[in-house]
Amino acid sequence: MPLTALLPRSGRSGTRIAIARRRPRKVALSAVLSRVPRTVHFVDNLEWARAYVATVQWRFARTMPQWPHEYTVRGWEPPRTADFEAMAALTRELGLVRPWPYGSSMPRYYHAYLQIDGWEYWIMDGPISETEVINRAGL
Repeated sequence: MPLTALLPRSGRSGTRIAIARRRPRKVALSAVLSRVPRTVHFVDNLEWARAYVATVQWRFARTMPQWPHEYTVRGWEPPRTADFEAMAALTRELGLVRPWPYGSSMPRYYHAYLQIDGWEYWIMDGPISETEVINRAGL
C-alpha cells in the first residue's frame, strides 16, 4: 500500500503525492525446509543439525581475528547443497534475532542465531538460495 504525504508544491499546500514504500523481500522457506528431515518434534531438527555440523568442513575466519569465528561454504561440497540450504533455513527459522556487534548502540546487522552444543550459528541476510556461507562461533 503506498504511503501518501502532504507536501507543499509551488507555494500551494495540501497537494498529495504518493511515496512508494519498499516492501521487504519474502523468503520462501517452505521449499527449502521441505528438504529438512522434519517431524513434529523440534528435537528431530536439532539432531539433524548436530549431524550436519559435525560432518562439514569448518575454516577459521583469519580476516576477522577481532571476532573469532569459523565458516563453511556451500561450494565446498556441491553434492550437499540441499543440506547446506536446509541448515541455513533452519538457522533462520529457529534462531533468535539479535543485533551485531553485541552491545553496540548502533548495530550493523540483525541476524538469527541458532545455538547448538556450545556453538552459535548464523547466516547473512538475503534469500536462502543465495546464501554462500554459514558462520559459527563458540559460546
